[in-house]
This record gives sequence, C-alpha cells and structure tokens, in this order.
Amino acid sequence: MKIMKSSKLFRALILVAYGLLFLPPNLNAQNNALTINGAYILMNGGTETENINLVINQSSTLGIVRLSEGGHIHSESQDNTIKWITNSALGSYVFPFGVLGNTNDYIPFTFNKTAGSSSVSVSTWSTNQENSPKPHTSNVAPVINMLGTADSVIYALDRFWNIQAPATTADLTFSYLGAENTTVNANNNLIAQHWNGASWNQQVGSTTTTGVTTGVGTSGPYLGQNTFSPWMLTTQCSPDITVVTVAETITANAIATYQWIDCNNNNAIIAGETGQSYTATANGDYAVIVTDGGCSDTSACINISTVGVKLNSIENTIAVYPNPASDKVNVVFDKLDPTTQLQLIDNLGKTIHQIKPINKFSIIDIQSLPKGIYTLIISTLEDTTTKKIIKQ
Repeated sequence: MKIMKSSKLFRALILVAYGLLFLPPNLNAQNNALTINGAYILMNGGTETENINLVINQSSTLGIVRLSEGGHIHSESQDNTIKWITNSALGSYVFPFGVLGNTNDYIPFTFNKTAGSSSVSVSTWSTNQENSPKPHTSNVAPVINMLGTADSVIYALDRFWNIQAPATTADLTFSYLGAENTTVNANNNLIAQHWNGASWNQQVGSTTTTGVTTGVGTSGPYLGQNTFSPWMLTTQCSPDITVVTVAETITANAIATYQWIDCNNNNAIIAGETGQSYTATANGDYAVIVTDGGCSDTSACINISTVGVKLNSIENTIAVYPNPASDKVNVVFDKLDPTTQLQLIDNLGKTIHQIKPINKFSIIDIQSLPKGIYTLIISTLEDTTTKKIIKQ
C-alpha cells in the first residue's frame, strides 16, 4: 500500500477501528495488497490542487482484499481517491467504499475491466438534495448543471462517482445509500449518466434494478463503458408517451418539450420541429423525443404513407375511435370544414343521429343503441366518406 502526498501523511490517512486511532492488527498492507478485516480507512484532507491518493500497487484484482469481518474505505470527497495500478491486467476490481464507521454503510464500486492498460482512479461522495458539491475539474471541465439546463432535485441521486481510466473499457456497478435516493419516483428503475465536460450524455445501458430508500442499493452492471470522468445515477426515464395520428399529423400526448426525429434517417433531428404535433411533408417513419425536467424518452416510430394522396379528402383528415365501441364514439378532425355534417345510419337506412360539428372533437352517444353495425357518413359540400361503426 502506498499513500501519495507524503508531506501530509497523517492528515491524509487516519486508520480507525473500533473507535481507536491506531493501526489495528486486522488492517494491514503486505505484498502490495491492502487487507481489510473489520476496520475502516478514513481518507481526509484532499483538495482540488493537492489530492489524497491511496495507491494500490498491485495489478491483480486481489490488490484490495476485504475479509469476513468487513470494513471499508471512507472517501466522501472528489479529492480523496483510490488509485489502482492495474496495468494491462483485466478482471473485476472492487473499490470497497463506505461511509464513516457504520458497517451497514458499505457501498462498493465495481470496475470490471475488460480492455485497456491504464490505472483506474475512483472517488465518491454524497451531496445534498441539490447535488452539491458538484464535481470540479478532473480530466474534463467541471459539472455546471445536472440533467437539464437547471439543477435537478427530483431525478438525480445524491451521490457522485469520479472515475479516471484512459483508453479502458469496463462494466460498471454502483452502490449507494438508500437515504441518498431523494428522487420523485424513488422506486423507479435506476440508470447511469456520464458528464462529458459540457453536458450530461444520454442515459446508458439498461438495468432492472429498482431504487431503494433504505439500506444500500445497487445499480448495474452497465456494460462496455469506455468514457470516464464524473458519473451519477438517475431515475430511468419512462414517460407514458402515446401518439395520435390523423392524416400526416402526429400528436404526442405528454406535456413537456419535444423534438421530432426521422426514424429512416438514423433518427436525425428534424430542424425546427419542436412542437407537440408534427405534420409530415414526405412519407416515412417518425418519432418524438419527449423531455420532462431533463429526463428524456423516445416514442415508437410512426409510419406516414398518405402524403400526396387525396390531401383534401375527409378520409385523410378524420379519426374515429374506439371501434368497436359500447357507449360512445369519438370523431376527431385534423381540419374541420365549416360545412361538415355527421350522420349515423342503421342497417335499415334510418338516420339515428345527425349533427353539425362545431369543433375538431365530437362525441356520438351510442349507449342506448342495439348491438350491430352502423354507418357513419361524414360529408362536406365537396366530399363524402363513410365509416362502419360496430356497437358491442
């Protein structure tokens, strides 16, 4: 075991076991390995200009060994770092972090190295609900915001991990205290995000691990990651996005901010299309990215194939649903011609219901009608179309 910053050795590393400030017999360093068996290491005193580094100068995954009595390393600052000189060795490197002397607050971080020959440096620390203190400059620019343009107190867990491992690929598994999960949907699935020096990248990988609010939670592994600096855990984005299509217009149901994309052009952003609805100018497949409070998700791709086909036809500007129906039928127009009339006819040709819509959304009450098939006639001065309505 090697401690950097030797001029401040005693301030840098305080070895604590059972409340005693001395090196206990069950915490030792030999053969370039750190063995922990019931004690904990308190790292203290690191600053942005002068870090504290606990250096593990053994490339094996057994460079740090945690025995049955437990124990952990208390970092709790970006500037108190464990640096593991892994060289070209591969394998699952467990950084045995924890908080103070509570044996229940063991929050290991696992760096399962699958490629690369660099050392791995990791620090972790808890924050307040506003996610402060944020990471300052490490190997990228400092964090200046959380998930979106403003700090998020409802989507981000109150803990950061600062990881440095150039030209390396690894699977990442994070642990955190349940009390640090102050997100608005604390039992949602969690997922990881990485700060690229200017903004937060999209959430990576996938996980079925739900968040916890007591004890210790784990999230991961996030496979094949190769970009390292500040990382965080956020609630998995799962807005309930549905879309309604009328003719060439697709409308999202979520109330948020929007960006429409072209699914057939590698999900390219459609310039200027940031409204709740998008009217296609060419046949193809389109989707919308919905962002709420910095949390983003993408709808399914919707196929549009009616561009250029009878653009002035009622058939292409109306949606009738549900069908079959038991109590009511909704009639929704993309564009309402002022001469439009609706006429519902039974199988004997008798008119049962007739109205002149005054807005784009009309309801036809069929609850009292016998079960059967009816014909809905939609007409204007210039066009007429029919829809078969099934009463269940």
